Amino acid sequence: MFGTGQDRPTGAHRGGGVGGLVLLHRAAALLSTALLIAVSLVSGVASGQPEAAAAGTVLINESFTGTSVTDPNIKPLGDACLTGAADGSTAPPGQSALSNCSAHPVGSVPPRGTTPGWLQFTDVANSRSGGIIYNQALPATNGLVVEFEQAQYGGSGADGISFFLSDGAYNLTTTGATGGSLGYAQKTGVEGVTGGFLGVALDAWGNYPRGDEGRGDGCTSPQSSGYATSSSVNDFRPNVSIRGPGQQVAAGTNQGKWLKGYCLWKTAVGESKAANQQPTPTAATVVPKLKTYGLRGSDSDASTGGTRANNAARTVRITVSPADSNGYTTVTVDIDFDGPSASLGWTNVLSYTTTVAAPSLYKFGFAASTGGSTDIHLIRNLKVETVDPLANLTLVKSIDASDSHYKAAYAEGDTIPYTFTVTNGGAVGLTGLTVTDPLVANISCPSTTLAKSGESGSTVTCRGTHVVTAAEAANAASNSYQLPNTATAKAYYGTTAFSDTGSVNATLVAPNPAIEVTKTGIRNNNGPYADSTYGGAARTGNTVTYTFTVKNVGNVTLNNVGLADQLLGWTSSSLHTCGQPSLAPGAQTTCTGTYTLTGSDVAAGHRSNTVTAYGTPASPLEQVHDGDTYDLNFPAAYIKLTKIVDNSKIGTVGAQLPAAWQLGFEPNGSVWYRGEQVPVNGLGGVDRTRVQPGDFYLKEAGKDGGASAWSNVTAPPGYSAGDWNCIDVAHNNSSVGVDPTNQWFKVILMKDMDIECSITNTGIPGFVTWSKTDATSGALVGGSSWTLTGPTDGSSATVAVSDCTAGSGGACTGSGIHDTDPVAGQFKVDGLEWGSYTLTESAAPQGYTANPNTASITISGSNAADGVALGAITNERIPGTVTWKKVGADSSSTLLGASEWQLVGPSGSGSTTTTITDCATGSGGACTGSGIHDTDPVAGQFTITGLAWGSYTLTETKAPAGYALDTTSRAITIGASSVIVSLGSIVNHQRNSPTIPLTGGDSADFYLILGGGTVIVTLLLGGLRQRRRRI
Repeated sequence: MFGTGQDRPTGAHRGGGVGGLVLLHRAAALLSTALLIAVSLVSGVASGQPEAAAAGTVLINESFTGTSVTDPNIKPLGDACLTGAADGSTAPPGQSALSNCSAHPVGSVPPRGTTPGWLQFTDVANSRSGGIIYNQALPATNGLVVEFEQAQYGGSGADGISFFLSDGAYNLTTTGATGGSLGYAQKTGVEGVTGGFLGVALDAWGNYPRGDEGRGDGCTSPQSSGYATSSSVNDFRPNVSIRGPGQQVAAGTNQGKWLKGYCLWKTAVGESKAANQQPTPTAATVVPKLKTYGLRGSDSDASTGGTRANNAARTVRITVSPADSNGYTTVTVDIDFDGPSASLGWTNVLSYTTTVAAPSLYKFGFAASTGGSTDIHLIRNLKVETVDPLANLTLVKSIDASDSHYKAAYAEGDTIPYTFTVTNGGAVGLTGLTVTDPLVANISCPSTTLAKSGESGSTVTCRGTHVVTAAEAANAASNSYQLPNTATAKAYYGTTAFSDTGSVNATLVAPNPAIEVTKTGIRNNNGPYADSTYGGAARTGNTVTYTFTVKNVGNVTLNNVGLADQLLGWTSSSLHTCGQPSLAPGAQTTCTGTYTLTGSDVAAGHRSNTVTAYGTPASPLEQVHDGDTYDLNFPAAYIKLTKIVDNSKIGTVGAQLPAAWQLGFEPNGSVWYRGEQVPVNGLGGVDRTRVQPGDFYLKEAGKDGGASAWSNVTAPPGYSAGDWNCIDVAHNNSSVGVDPTNQWFKVILMKDMDIECSITNTGIPGFVTWSKTDATSGALVGGSSWTLTGPTDGSSATVAVSDCTAGSGGACTGSGIHDTDPVAGQFKVDGLEWGSYTLTESAAPQGYTANPNTASITISGSNAADGVALGAITNERIPGTVTWKKVGADSSSTLLGASEWQLVGPSGSGSTTTTITDCATGSGGACTGSGIHDTDPVAGQFTITGLAWGSYTLTETKAPAGYALDTTSRAITIGASSVIVSLGSIVNHQRNSPTIPLTGGDSADFYLILGGGTVIVTLLLGGLRQRRRRI
């Protein structure tokens, strides 16, 4: 942000400093006058003798009323033209380029080609601009008085005319922004005057003091925020305002552009208005005459051409006092509102003392413009003179801000561009101009003659440069970082010499001696053991060429530049000169050194060491140094081993088991680089390792968590190892051949290879076997079913397993967990995840009882490959049962009791004979007895239980009463498929009646039966009679 009190970076002044300049100049003027009088008395010159100005010294006296302007330093811009010049005329050679106004005739402009005329900036056309600049620097030390007539009329009152001063150290080629900025200040995106110091606005429209359009960007001083943006701003027409210095943007895309500053310093208005419309009191004064007479001619003036311009004339005087002891100046604006007739006299409109230092040189310009509203803008009778008179010769030395070498501060080797502005303050011309400077040998002046004061050519600017030396830079601190020097100008009137001195201080950068060294190295594949097998591997006797680059990175010259490097035998007490022993700022030098590799270097795989560079600046600065460590890695290869563990077939329990393992590689069968890890998320291995090129053997070893030593196996227990796969990531992931050698794998690493090898260990799912046998015979028994549950500590599930009875060589089909052994009674269940299981017989083979026991199974890495063998699981035979019925042939539904039987068996050595007696205790009764006996209480029904398996015979030994014995021997087989045997109904036939011999009578049986019947009848009849008697 830019405040009203900000310093201005000029640094230029007259010979004895700012304070006392006025007295010095006045004394010089008096001395010069006295000297010239003495010269005239001696020479007897009667006329044309130089006289020092009694008041100020006239620098420019240009009326602009004629057909041309003599001074070529007056440069026209835009529509600027001379009304006195005839249409079609051109500027004379060697003079100002100002010419005729034939292209700008709109409105009541002065008549073209008629003198006395005016300098016209604009006619009343819309959006026009014009101005002049004076790019020849003028001395500022004695102040300036700028007086001119201005006329604004003929339109709607816009925009106005500005006069501005810029720092003479800058190149002035154009004006600032148009519109409300009036050619001095900036506005958004448009730069203000380059090096602008003061902008005085004769502001008919009233926008100049307003802070809109980007004017005053970054200022902290009041920017007339009270000026309204509505039509009420007309209440502040006209105004006279001044703005201060512009500033360049410090950084960003607009760096260096004049878009900052130009802060409002002071405003004068015709009268005050409402408080909310009033300019900031500290920035404004009220001038009633400004309201009464204004800056413009009367809109009711009916005259035309030159007459109307004359009627609109106002004479303006701008005074910029010599700088005070602080470098500040006072700006005063006076206006004679009645123009050259001066009947109203001067009215002080505005006065302001700056709080920034004035430059030592001024350049100036005028500007005017129109927009949507317009006016004719004219000036004439311009006179520029000093406040205090100049000496007959005045020299102002400054630093040229327009030169490409210009800087805020200079270091050794930088070029300081100087200007030497020489002004003739006397009444006669001078010749033989010379400018000398002890620091500047190349001073060049555009002319060696100076016109008399007030004429074109009375001031010239000479130029020269100086390159900051090492001694000046090194001793900057002793002079408060200033480089002072004084130049002398000398010119002659005849033989009389006039001279003046001018001084300026150039700011020097603080000296910062610094040195930088970089070291690089290249191994050469040479020597007696140079490698040609693996692409140039490092070998003892190879040489290393080191290259050293030493650079002066400071801002002062370094002398006695040298290197210390212990590896090469260079010491700090005996430095090795690296090319150039002296380096200017920014300069560098290079050199080399050679070292021979030792066996230790090769074994280490690299060679590291440090070099130190030294340099000594000029006194009183001290020696500086810098070091660089270079680690030369020999041509090498890289290898990385990755173990991939696939637990997809063994479940989550398997991934958690402590299956430790190692991967490693042996270079040429020597050291085994190992990486022992427990897989995490199925990954692990040996990190990328730098190795010397050669043959490498890839290895894998594993062990159970409880084992104490590693075993030479290719994978941990419970895992199967795949093949090694290697790619070279340094060469587009190309495949690298792996050659199996015994149980290891060989890979050849060339120089610059970077291989990644991986091997996959796949978890082996477990299996379990068992057999189903007869508990009595031990024979296999097929057809059982089982329930397998587990793993109970994993993703538990229950699976039904049925006996595969496809027979030897047959196929056992099925999905998931199932019996894969085709032999009936033999089981193999594979594909089991690791963990704990239970096995229970769910259905026994036919004829057997199920085994009630539950088998526990644990599958782990230690048994996954070999399986878990449960052995034989036995089943007890179910004892046999035989049933039959005894019935008569005359009635198959009538059971016949009281028969007896003989059961013989089972066949073989253990055969026994058992008598079976019909149990006739009746339904619900108990059949007692031991061993084999009838257990059916119903007479004529038989159930024999507890029979061992085998062959039996059953024969009736006693028939029921009245029935004939059945002597048939019936065969019975008790086995797995015939545990219960039913013989059904066994029929007995009645025995035949007694036979009487055929003599004509009945048989004895007949009579026996008949006798028995008679007895029964007699008994029944007797009983009947007895009952009747009781009744």
